[in-house]
Amino acid sequence: MLKLKELRKNKTQNEIAKALGITQRTYSNYEAGNRQPDQDTLIKIADYFNVSVDYLLGRTETIDTAIIKRPEYELAEKFLQDYVELLKDKSFIDTTKLYNEITPELRAMVLGYIVGLLRSYNIDTKKILGY
Repeated sequence: MLKLKELRKNKTQNEIAKALGITQRTYSNYEAGNRQPDQDTLIKIADYFNVSVDYLLGRTETIDTAIIKRPEYELAEKFLQDYVELLKDKSFIDTTKLYNEITPELRAMVLGYIVGLLRSYNIDTKKILGY
């Protein structure tokens, strides 16, 4: 599983192991190639890194062709397109400049609005924000 180390980047083995529901030692053995994960764990790893099982196994060399296409990713792409359109709106840009000048309470309200917007696109905010 040589691909695991390159995918891990700035995460620790412990963080990834915890997210996968395995021990750090087990994950370390997968990364070192000392052990191979079972099919269910392999799928969890692929889902965690948003790559295909083929990419993990070295059957596909480029990550671009290995990205899993699922409805939630299409929704995220739609959200991103809508956000880009929003950024073109000068009044929105002026509003975002004010963000640095508002109180922590108002920032919390803005964050709540953003979380609601993300959830309206069925985006799992727990993976992004932790709640």
